[in-house]
Amino acid sequence: MSPPRLVYSEYAYNFVAFDNRFFAVPQTLGPIDISSQSVIDLPGVFISRQLDDVLRRVEWQHVAHSSPLKLVPMLGTPANVGYYGHNHPAYDSIFSGSHGEVVSIEHWPTNAHCDSHTLQRLDAALTRFRSQMETTGIDLDFAEQFINSRDHLTQLIVSNSPAIHFFQGLPLTLGQRPWTIQVENATTLFIPFVTPGQSWTFDPDASPIYGVVRELLLARECLGIFTNLRATQDGLPVLFRSEELARKVYHLPFAVPPARPVEKNGCRFLFTTSWHQHERSFYNRGGVDAVAIFLQLAQRRPYLELTIRAKLPEDLDLEIRSQIEGAANIYVIEDKLSTEAIAQLFAEADFYLLPAATLHSMSTIEAMAHGCICVLADAWGSDEYLKDGINGLRIPGRQGRHWEFRPEHGVIAERHAELEGVDHTFVGRAVDAIDPLLRDPGLRINLSQAARAYVSEHHDIKQIRATFRGAMQAIQARAAAEDGGMKDDKIARAH
Repeated sequence: MSPPRLVYSEYAYNFVAFDNRFFAVPQTLGPIDISSQSVIDLPGVFISRQLDDVLRRVEWQHVAHSSPLKLVPMLGTPANVGYYGHNHPAYDSIFSGSHGEVVSIEHWPTNAHCDSHTLQRLDAALTRFRSQMETTGIDLDFAEQFINSRDHLTQLIVSNSPAIHFFQGLPLTLGQRPWTIQVENATTLFIPFVTPGQSWTFDPDASPIYGVVRELLLARECLGIFTNLRATQDGLPVLFRSEELARKVYHLPFAVPPARPVEKNGCRFLFTTSWHQHERSFYNRGGVDAVAIFLQLAQRRPYLELTIRAKLPEDLDLEIRSQIEGAANIYVIEDKLSTEAIAQLFAEADFYLLPAATLHSMSTIEAMAHGCICVLADAWGSDEYLKDGINGLRIPGRQGRHWEFRPEHGVIAERHAELEGVDHTFVGRAVDAIDPLLRDPGLRINLSQAARAYVSEHHDIKQIRATFRGAMQAIQARAAAEDGGMKDDKIARAH
């Protein structure tokens, strides 16, 4: 018989191979005789025929009882570089500073350490994932497609980072570590098989990706789901047909720092695309209609100015391009800007044009914090932030044409086609709504102050951090309750 062999150390445990079994031994016990039958009775020792079993048992115990609880922000880690490839700033504010005794923030490594244990752990996760999918009735060929859609480096990082992982938008993990996730619109959970803006024909009952994601969300390793929208919090249990899931979902608004008031001159308009500045974002965020709205207003008021912070699409209609490039009062910034430079654009703008068919929460909240009068379309969820005529303008015209809520499935169906051309009816409504504000500075001031007040009350950083800390405390308490129910599972398939 071979002597005991140290395989790995983690969470103050030594994992030892001996006699075709694996032993998880607390380092606090000091040197012990693994070959002794009495090792089974030692406190905190776990034994299994599978290394993955004892790793998972120790890890779950660590999540349930350790303080501080470690969380690794995996914001923007790519599932596939063609879809996600950059960090999103929406939750940067909660991943800075201390969160007391519950959460200790770490940053995920840029390079995975691919030792034999990491590869072995990932291989065990893949085996477990395939088995889980087969048991659920998911086609194994599709399960392989899903595995291949997940970035391999991401999976190695997840395998190698002993902490709870916090993903954004879509589940990147195959379940080898405990994880949480943030979503705004549930459609992002199905990327790249279903994409936001192109989900009009999506039928959860007929789509295998729905079954895969449902299994991942309901699994024990998924500890919590955070969303900045109440509508998503209510809709996720409906979409995935699980009352149990409702206990995992937490409302966590985005936070923005307080903005320094800047005197505005009443004539500046601003349009921006998403932080990643992909050129298709110009269309998706309603850039064509934003330009048309401004041009109509500027016909009667040539002193108005529009700043477009966006990369103009190569296939932009030639007439629209010539109108932009030929106007002396339209300024295009195609270079990426620093956070400070973006904040300055918001601070100086009177109106923020964002007539998108879908919600862009962070841009809206940041603009409102700077006292911009946001001109939004009636995108799904935008009414949670913006009340028409009270703290901004919300223009009807997108619902029904570009999106609809389907209560039988609990999903938002979207189609962003036709945003490449001007919607003259929508533009006319927006012009009619903005025009009185240009005539009456008092109305502008009232809306601007109401926007600032809303953000100050609902999106304060200290308040959001406290909410986040409370949610993590609840997550750990639930994990501890489950761990208590596993105490008799000391020997996992050891014989």
